[in-house]
Amino acid sequence: MEKQVAKSFTWVIKKFISVKSEYIYSDVFVVDGCNWRLLAYPKGENKQSDYLSLYLEVADHELLPCGWRRQAKVSFTIPHHVTPKYSIVREAKHLFDQNSVSWGFPTMVHRIILNPCSGLLVNGDLTIVADVDVLEVIGKAEVREETISYMDVKGFQVLSSQTGYINAILSMTETLRRSPKEIAKDELADAYALLEPMNECGFRLDWLEKKLDQVSKKMKKYEAGETQIQEIEQELKDLKLKCSDLEAQLEKEKAEVLAAIAPLLLSDGR
Repeated sequence: MEKQVAKSFTWVIKKFISVKSEYIYSDVFVVDGCNWRLLAYPKGENKQSDYLSLYLEVADHELLPCGWRRQAKVSFTIPHHVTPKYSIVREAKHLFDQNSVSWGFPTMVHRIILNPCSGLLVNGDLTIVADVDVLEVIGKAEVREETISYMDVKGFQVLSSQTGYINAILSMTETLRRSPKEIAKDELADAYALLEPMNECGFRLDWLEKKLDQVSKKMKKYEAGETQIQEIEQELKDLKLKCSDLEAQLEKEKAEVLAAIAPLLLSDGR
């Protein structure tokens, strides 16, 4: 396939050092008819907390047919605004498919370098330039680019096709706020069942799965505790009944002993 002309996209993250979100997305941009977006973890992904993690993602991967592929060469640049030769540049080639919808650098740049005096920030804003050279495209989106729409859900801009999943996630978070005593097993089972299809659609739900695991453990502990309490209460009830019977038997034995040691009256037996 003939090589396409590379396209650039510039993303400015406002007040980078003050960003609180675990991860953020750029706007969707188009290169050679393919929809892309950037994904950044300002404080690093997973254990890379000392680094900015940066990825390129196929933005409409959930709309693509089975067997789709996007081979692309990508270059990320964080420009040095005083001395260009000190700009941070990372580049490589990657094959995107349904098993790898995003790719990039977990350790793009150490956070200690991203300070107001480094020349990499301007008024606290971080600029990222992504050059994407699409080398191969297999499988087009099932809807035209202009029909892709976004909706606001609790302040997040998401694809209209994903609003059902987003609402499901919000519903699950509300469920997790309740006491394990109030959560039905079916609710938890349904939540687990939704994780796999949502992960396949590109959602990163490790945090939610961990919370579900925690709630599941608490529910099991609660159920085991309730069973133990019922068993102890029944055992205590049986013991109390046995004690009552023993007390009655004791009183009877005392009465018989007292009767046995009582002196006989001479008038008895006449």
